[in-house]
Amino acid sequence: MARTLSPSPNTRGTRRTAAAKAKQNGAALGFEAKLWEADIGRRVDRAMAAIERENPSLQGVLPKDYARPTLDQHTLGELIDLVATIGLGDAESRSKDVLGRVFRGIEGNLGPSHADTFRHDLHPDLKADFILANPPFNVSDWKGELLREDLRWRYGVPPAGNANFAWVQHIIHHLAPNGVAGFVLANGSMSSNQSGEGEIRTYHAWRGQAEAGAYEDVPGFCKSVTTWEIEAHGFVLTPGRYVGTAAQGDDGEPFAEKMARLTRQLADQFAESARLEQAIRENLRGLGYDL
Repeated sequence: MARTLSPSPNTRGTRRTAAAKAKQNGAALGFEAKLWEADIGRRVDRAMAAIERENPSLQGVLPKDYARPTLDQHTLGELIDLVATIGLGDAESRSKDVLGRVFRGIEGNLGPSHADTFRHDLHPDLKADFILANPPFNVSDWKGELLREDLRWRYGVPPAGNANFAWVQHIIHHLAPNGVAGFVLANGSMSSNQSGEGEIRTYHAWRGQAEAGAYEDVPGFCKSVTTWEIEAHGFVLTPGRYVGTAAQGDDGEPFAEKMARLTRQLADQFAESARLEQAIRENLRGLGYDL
């Protein structure tokens, strides 16, 4: 999630309004004061227990370890504060807990209890036709040193200090023979060769549909390559190494004129950048943060 600081004379008022909304929205769970108080974790744990009591199908499923010493309570409170101020739809929709209703509408077997995907897989025999995942990036404390002999590591043992390729192989392990998976990884995963990651990274065959017509390589967009070509690049999957660049046509504008126009445009952008930087500095200074 990215945040943008935009110049506004009403910044302080906006923050007060956001805090008021957070307090109002959090009242249902007992978050009636500052959301980052020391006991915020215990309040969340009690809320999870209350939800389970009202929903028998969730008994023992929800996590109730938000009060653990290793979880920063101030950060937890700020996160709740942030989520509580998200505007979802109009005022009537927000009064009905739209986000909660969305999750209640998703059917799925989450298992009988809250567990650890790697060390306690609640669906060991699951084989899925489709998997869509956005696993956490670059997790270093996933206890990989305890799973050196795990049967899921078909393509190699992932490094104990980074779970990226453990996630990949966990996903592949749960695919049906003709299953297809789509998942997001950190950019560095496409080229990293540390601790055996280069050996684990594998080629997934290109799949086409008959109704889509004959496939053709499109420079700068897509290219179908052989495993030999990928091996020649050290199994690095950075797209630019293979797709190349699209051919640039002549737009008819003389080079000298184009450079003059682009230079003027760049100068205007530099000026606008400087103006915005100064405005952001002033806003931060007003909040007590001087650069």
